[in-house]
Amino acid sequence: MTTIRPDYDHALEIAIKNNITFYDASYISSAIKLNDILVIDDKSLAMKIQNIVKVKSSREIK
Repeated sequence: MTTIRPDYDHALEIAIKNNITFYDASYISSAIKLNDILVIDDKSLAMKIQNIVKVKSSREIK
């Protein structure tokens, strides 16, 4: 397991640009930093962020 320190400035920028919570944006920022997929079941949020990070639903993970 990899542990990373959140980039709060980047998360805040994502939150403001996408009109989402800082909490959600912190996970998005971390996925971007790790160049990884974000597993998310919130379809509305997934649609908002699919252009900035790779997203999959939990059903797509095997």
